[in-house]
Amino acid sequence: MSVDVFRKLRIKLALSIAVVLAIVLAVLIGSFNVYLGSSNSHDADAFIDELVQNDGKRSRPGNMPLDDMHKPPEKFDDKNMNGNKMILPPPDHNGIGGDERPPDMPPELKNNKESNEGLLSVLGLVRNRFSGFRDFYTAKLDASGNVTQMVNDFSQQIGNEQKTNLVRTIFNLKRDKGTYQLYGYEVAKKEYGYLIVILDRAMELTQQKRFMIASLVLYILNLFLSFGVSWAFALWSLKPVQEAFIKQKQFIADASHELKTPIAVIGANIDVLQQEIPHNKWLDYIKEENSRMSGLVKDLLYLAKNDAGRDSLMKLPFDLGDATACAVLPFESIAFEQHKNLDIEIPKIPIPVVADENKIKQIIIILTDNALKNSDSGATIKISAGIEGSRRFVKVYNTGTGIAPQDLDKLFNRFYRADSSRNRNTGGYGLGLAIAQTIAVAHGGKITVASTYGKFAEFTLRLPSGGKEKKRFFSRTE
Repeated sequence: MSVDVFRKLRIKLALSIAVVLAIVLAVLIGSFNVYLGSSNSHDADAFIDELVQNDGKRSRPGNMPLDDMHKPPEKFDDKNMNGNKMILPPPDHNGIGGDERPPDMPPELKNNKESNEGLLSVLGLVRNRFSGFRDFYTAKLDASGNVTQMVNDFSQQIGNEQKTNLVRTIFNLKRDKGTYQLYGYEVAKKEYGYLIVILDRAMELTQQKRFMIASLVLYILNLFLSFGVSWAFALWSLKPVQEAFIKQKQFIADASHELKTPIAVIGANIDVLQQEIPHNKWLDYIKEENSRMSGLVKDLLYLAKNDAGRDSLMKLPFDLGDATACAVLPFESIAFEQHKNLDIEIPKIPIPVVADENKIKQIIIILTDNALKNSDSGATIKISAGIEGSRRFVKVYNTGTGIAPQDLDKLFNRFYRADSSRNRNTGGYGLGLAIAQTIAVAHGGKITVASTYGKFAEFTLRLPSGGKEKKRFFSRTE
């Protein structure tokens, strides 16, 4: 039993650690994806706004339209104040002017800066402004949405018919700006009609999607890895506790076993002394306490054997109704002497179940004895059995003081007694309900309790059928 308890504890601890790591990873990876998506959208919107402001043309530093750089040289005022010819730097890969670093920058610093910027650009944290936007379309439209002048054309990968349909579709959306499929767009009102800007965002959106998929795969792999590490950590951290727990259970089992012999010897000597000294109240007290000690040792030994997994069950088919009646029958005389009403409600049809009959009878005896001990004179104790769906049940009900709400969750703890004063008068160490619950759980069942304080208490034992129901049961006679 202890092995199962610690296995469940390891699973819970490992899952707790893994869940915490999963939340942290989800926040980190989700933040990267959100940042990448919002950054791309912001840059795309800013680039489109720039095109709109420059009437469909891309600008260069100093607000000079980029398209002017490709005009014939004679249209440029490429002479300085002295009339000497200026040599313009060659355009870079973005079409914007060349390297603007000071010429006296040391080569090693220049190379180091370029390598650092390249690494950061891979991470998506730093990149050149609008470096990924190369393919865009701008055109002037009339009031009906027809192209009157194309300012900048797409690359040759997009045909004229596709461009025409794309412009018509976006214009008919009747929205100033937004995203359509893999294109970002803006339709701006101008004095000549409209200016439409369509930006091809396929590359950045594809990269963004790939990054999201890669991060998701990495996240799943990290979940398995984190659970494995958490499981190893839980196993390592709980090992000393498990060893101490096992030693404690072994000590209880060994001590209980060793106590059986002296208790039996004391009981035998008391019997001999009572023959020599009859009607001696001191010997009667010793015999009573020795009997109680014998029961306590027996209960402790059973719990220790069950915790160690050495208690075996002999499961056979039997009639739960007959077993209930047989277990409760000896209590009729006790209930009569205590002036209590004992009612037994067993259906006439069999209640087939596959379990250890003696253990199930022990549960019923414990529950019935508990009902008698915790009820006053004139109380009613009712025991019933039946079938609920695929499960079988035995209910033990008694009127009386009931159970306080704060005690309901503790009733099945070992050595717990809700009313210690009553238990001192009736005997018992608070192990009966713990043993009953242990037997029920070993059969795949459970004992539940319902109570209204000051009115009643009801314990219900629910058991599975235990296997394929046997048909060979005899109907009971009235």
